[in-house]
Amino acid sequence: MVTSVEKKKLKTWQIVLIVLGGIILLSAIFGSSSEDESDKDSLINSIPESSAKEKLTILSDELDYTDYGSLIITGTAKNTAGKDLSYCSLDAKFYDSDGAVIGTSLDNINNLDKDETWKFQIMYIGTDSYNVDTYKIELGSCW
Repeated sequence: MVTSVEKKKLKTWQIVLIVLGGIILLSAIFGSSSEDESDKDSLINSIPESSAKEKLTILSDELDYTDYGSLIITGTAKNTAGKDLSYCSLDAKFYDSDGAVIGTSLDNINNLDKDETWKFQIMYIGTDSYNVDTYKIELGSCW
C-alpha cells in the first residue's frame, strides 16, 4: 500500500516532470524559431557577395525593329565569372514616353563557357511596340 508521504513525493515528481516538459516544449517552440532566424542570417551572411553583374558583362545593346515589325533588343554579353556558367538570363523592361513600364521580356542561355560571348535577343512581346520609348536591361539569374 502507498502511504500519504509516498503519494506526496510522487505528486511532487509529477509536477516537476510536467514543469520540465513545459519548459522543454516552450524552448523547442520559441528557441528553434530564433535559432532558425540566426541560422538563416548566418547562411545569408556566408553567401559570397558575388552578383550576376560580376558574372556577366553586357558589351553592347541596341533597340531595333525586325523585318516583320517586331521590336527587339540585340546585343552581346560576355561571361566574366572566371568559370563556366550553367545558366544566365537578361531581363528587359520597356517604358513609354511617360516613363511607365509597358512590358517586360527576357532572353536566357545555358552552358556559357568561361570568357565566352553571347549574342542575345530580347523581343518586346506587346502589340503596341510603337509606344516603346526607352528600355532597360537588368542582369537576371546566373549560376
